[in-house]
Amino acid sequence: MRSPLLCLSALAWLGPACATISTVERDGFHLGTYSWENDERAIRSQASFATNCPSEQLELQVLSVAGDPKLPTDARGVGVTGCGRKTSWVRFANGAWAINSDGTGAP
Repeated sequence: MRSPLLCLSALAWLGPACATISTVERDGFHLGTYSWENDERAIRSQASFATNCPSEQLELQVLSVAGDPKLPTDARGVGVTGCGRKTSWVRFANGAWAINSDGTGAP
């Protein structure tokens, strides 16, 4: 169990460092830039293979995040549309992405 005093002191020391995290806004969510760039690259690669669609033709939409949507966090669920296919992807606790649903038709 964590001590509340320890957590508060860590926040006091790390607060200024956390404020300097580069962020990007995607679909109404605030994501860490570095984390999102890695996530986007991984999802595009996997979705391109799964859908047999070139990665540059895929459109990504962040569906959910791991924490508070108003604070910098990591994407948790991402929808991918392209080449007439629609899939959704989910992040596991270990950071790996996996297909969550595979729809055949896209609007």
